[in-house]
Amino acid sequence: MFDPTAFDNMKVIVEGSLYDMDIAGKIIISGRRDIVDLATLSREFSIIFRQDGIPDIEAEVSLHAGLINLAAELLPGESTKGKSGSELMLQFRTNHPDDTDIYEDIQSLMESLWGVERTIVQKACFDPFSSEDYIHNCISVEFNRLITEEQMEDLPEIIAYTSETLGRLQTYMESIE
Repeated sequence: MFDPTAFDNMKVIVEGSLYDMDIAGKIIISGRRDIVDLATLSREFSIIFRQDGIPDIEAEVSLHAGLINLAAELLPGESTKGKSGSELMLQFRTNHPDDTDIYEDIQSLMESLWGVERTIVQKACFDPFSSEDYIHNCISVEFNRLITEEQMEDLPEIIAYTSETLGRLQTYMESIE
């Protein structure tokens, strides 16, 4: 038997919260990754989901822990102090017309929902050979700090708020159509 790491404990909470919402019919899980990278001794876990009835917008919740995070738990000391935990990142993906005002509106919406202390980055891409005038926009929300076991009880609330953000993005997208 092994002692689970902070990453393992957080993964269980994130996964459980999302699957509880899926079973309750609030979301639909459409993808899941659980990766152990032996070259860098890092781990990544992510789940992609959308709200039922909103097929065009999806969210991804990701946890990542690298070698230094694992070492901080297994070999505590001054050099690893404060490095025990995982990085949490949220991504929202949607399609919309290519319009500068839309990007600014989405940025304002995400900052109002998640706070200006988070790093919110939008990455847009398009197919130049497609006849569609829509841009695929990937909106990332980064927390800019490690999530530690002391904040684990906040994870279910973050998951619920991520789902709520999907609904707010959908409301905005409907308003521009």
